Amino acid sequence: KPVTVDGPTTRRMYELADKADAKGIKVGVGLMVRHCRARQELFDRIQNGEIGDIINMRAYRMHGPVGSAFSGPNPGDVNDLLYQIRRFHSFLWASGGLYSDFYIHQVDECCWMKNTWPIKAHALGGRHYRDADAVDQNFDSYAVEYTFEDGSTFQLNGRTMIGCHDQFASYAHGS
Repeated sequence: KPVTVDGPTTRRMYELADKADAKGIKVGVGLMVRHCRARQELFDRIQNGEIGDIINMRAYRMHGPVGSAFSGPNPGDVNDLLYQIRRFHSFLWASGGLYSDFYIHQVDECCWMKNTWPIKAHALGGRHYRDADAVDQNFDSYAVEYTFEDGSTFQLNGRTMIGCHDQFASYAHGS
């Protein structure tokens, strides 16, 4: 997700950065867990061997609708294109879906802790629950098993359904 898409907005962001520097504040963008001091400390401790070698990781992001997912029909006050842009999480052409917009943060967190990227992925996704009026295109459940070069694995489970158990957590299992 780009912060800026053209020259004028890029210049505006540089101006805002200068103003933020003058006030001693910052705005973090990108993969969010890398900005967290506690996660940075956890990374250092894992890399220093406190849990041995990571042999398995698990991450869960299970909750009800997020962002603009689970959109109903266009109420008719705007054209369909503008409606989909405003509710972009619901339409794959505009956002890539919940996996690339939300679950990617757990993928990045776990691969960061492992300090490498997987070499293989085996995945499935489905669309099981739908409100009768929903017109969005997203899957509501995803599961991916990633395998790293050393044979260790990482399981990611994501679910966006109303009325189910919520869990937002990542785990690393060491030797």
